[in-house]
Amino acid sequence: MFRYSFEKAVELAQAEGRIDAGDKTTANGKSLPVIEFPRQLVIFIEENQSIDDHLAFLLRMPDGQEMEYRVPVLKYWTYSAEQLKNHNLYALLPLQVFNSRKRMNAIYESSRLDSEKSVLMTEQFQQLKVTIQNTLDVLKDVQQEQKIGTGDMDRILRVLHSITDYLYTRYGQYEAVREEVHAMIKTWIDPKVREEGIKEGIKEGIKEGIKEGKHQKSVEIARNLFSLGASTEMIVKATGLTEEDVVKLNK
Repeated sequence: MFRYSFEKAVELAQAEGRIDAGDKTTANGKSLPVIEFPRQLVIFIEENQSIDDHLAFLLRMPDGQEMEYRVPVLKYWTYSAEQLKNHNLYALLPLQVFNSRKRMNAIYESSRLDSEKSVLMTEQFQQLKVTIQNTLDVLKDVQQEQKIGTGDMDRILRVLHSITDYLYTRYGQYEAVREEVHAMIKTWIDPKVREEGIKEGIKEGIKEGIKEGKHQKSVEIARNLFSLGASTEMIVKATGLTEEDVVKLNK
């Protein structure tokens, strides 16, 4: 996180001409450039009680000076779709469905009987439907209030569809529920957005999602998350791809 902040700070300073010109005068009258770090926020998606409210480390300079570097943490699992909307975190709305992954994986990897797993998974997928509907309701409000453009809405819906389809592909074949969810995503889109091509994009996404294997679906999710500005670390956790694979996709 420090490396990213430093590189971004230098990039901004160079763009504004502050590296060569210098915009702060010290006590001895020497003009120095100012490297201003951007505001940062580290987002953790899955629930983990050991995560603190800040990430921090002690920066020690060669002359012995020390400075604590702190970055606030956003614990995604504590936010509802409505709360994300109120904080203008629209790009994070499709990740609401990813909150189910940890519970599903725990059931999938458990030593329970297959019959018990099936019952528990069915309950989780029913809860997933509720989460998707809540997310779509908030997205509809955001779209009607014109808080985001059509292109951003298109990308958000594609990510929502991709992650949902990944969960169905990874943790069980529930075709009836899967098609019901796909229908939920399509039905609320108004004619204006449909004319812009989102509906067609969702249709194609459904067809592709059914045909593609697990790895290809993870690749699609990764690319969609990149388009929303997600970090490599977040994408690795969300897709199960290796860091090397994710980095290659972003080149």
